Amino acid sequence: MTISLARKKAEQTAYHLRERCYKIQAIKKTRRDNMAKILKGADVVSALGEKMKIEVANLEKNGITPTLATLRVGEKADDISY
Repeated sequence: MTISLARKKAEQTAYHLRERCYKIQAIKKTRRDNMAKILKGADVVSALGEKMKIEVANLEKNGITPTLATLRVGEKADDISY
């Protein structure tokens, strides 16, 4: 009787260990699936460039020419380098 009782206890322990292992694997998979994705700079720049081209074309259709300007405030010579 003690051998079958010990075997039953061992089977229960093995079952619980397997269940725990499955739960840990599921948690690891969930964490792995939810991890942040690395963005490549070239892809992001390309997408932004295409979006900007469309926006500029829309502005030009309305008679607006996009430009870039620098506004200097003050007389300090050191500010010119920036």
